[in-house]
Amino acid sequence: MLFPIFIIIRILLYIKQFKSVQLVKVKVAVYFLLIVVVVSIFSIFWTPRDAKKWMSNDVELQQQFINAIRPMVHRQPDYFSVANVYGEGEWLFVTYAMAGYGYGQVAMANPILKDSCLKEMTFCIHKLLSKEVKAFDSIPWNEDPLESLDGKNDHVAYLGYLNLLLSMHRFLDKNSEFSNLNDSITKTLVRRYENCKIGLLETYPGVIFPADNAPAIGSIGMYSKATGINYSPFLNKWSANFQKKYVDKLTGLTYQWLKVVKLEADSVTLASLNHKSVDSLQINTDTVICSIPRGSGTAACIYFLSFADIIITKQLYQNVKEELAASMGVFGAIKEYPKMYADESGDIDSGPLIFGLGISATGFIMSGAKIFKDEKFFSQLCSIAYLVGVPANSTQKFQFTFGDKIGNTILFAMLTATKH
Repeated sequence: MLFPIFIIIRILLYIKQFKSVQLVKVKVAVYFLLIVVVVSIFSIFWTPRDAKKWMSNDVELQQQFINAIRPMVHRQPDYFSVANVYGEGEWLFVTYAMAGYGYGQVAMANPILKDSCLKEMTFCIHKLLSKEVKAFDSIPWNEDPLESLDGKNDHVAYLGYLNLLLSMHRFLDKNSEFSNLNDSITKTLVRRYENCKIGLLETYPGVIFPADNAPAIGSIGMYSKATGINYSPFLNKWSANFQKKYVDKLTGLTYQWLKVVKLEADSVTLASLNHKSVDSLQINTDTVICSIPRGSGTAACIYFLSFADIIITKQLYQNVKEELAASMGVFGAIKEYPKMYADESGDIDSGPLIFGLGISATGFIMSGAKIFKDEKFFSQLCSIAYLVGVPANSTQKFQFTFGDKIGNTILFAMLTATKH
């Protein structure tokens, strides 16, 4: 690591010959390079120690992260532009949900923090139940997701994310104030899955994301642990159907999204739906169009399905590592697309792609590495997270400087993930 620093010093001495404008530009470039080198050195020597702490659920480090997450979440504004319901609205919802999962996981791993974490989980649940936060779902469906539990519309993202947090709360508190709601949503989800021809429910009208179904399935698995009601036959059946139909045979990754098309709609073609369609399934009178298999959706499925303890979860983790993992020294990351689709660009699901590496996929896969005790890869993932996010920690707080609210809450959930 001394060689890059030596080069920078030589460059600083050399730039004296440049004119003022050129000098400013060169200085900026050199200082940026110096920052990268310093942060890289920090990541190489500091991160492995923290990675071991995260892996062992170190109570002090988790408390420091909580100390930073709590004010972030409590100061979160509960509004967004109706025109950006699929962006700001979802991010607001996910911020509260991920913070809640992190609190729940910390409480499971460190019972000494259980009472304070339950209090914060309760706060997050009440936020998820608010009209403002529900709006990202109620606006496109034109109905309230909780007032229509007896209806036919799926609302799988809202109900799944919420119900997972309710099941975790109930697992930690057998007298949870949300028990009745947890019962109702779980029964609704099971009924809707059993009545669904394709085995996956819609996030929004006509739109299906496997990664949004995973929290719903995880919530049913967690509900079983909290109540003792056995849903294993249902979960095993769902898992087998999911692996058969919605895991790409070539890559072992899950399809990112699905679209159901009626056969009689002759005017509908794959090209008119989305150029990223790669497969289709015939189910009864419907054709299910399947998109490209990707890293972000598969990594998210791994985290959420882990709550249900179904066999497919570990297989998906292994598939992601084999197909998408990239390692260089102490750093590790996950590519968003398999080789055959490497020229595709990033989007709202993946976040910005850096040389094909996905921020979202890399963040979510940290949970799988931690849950399955993949210590070397987990340490590499922590190193890249520290390099990109730049942690700012003290004796009281830990947070990622470049993570904003949603980034920090997602990493809070991923770094505290644990077997349940």
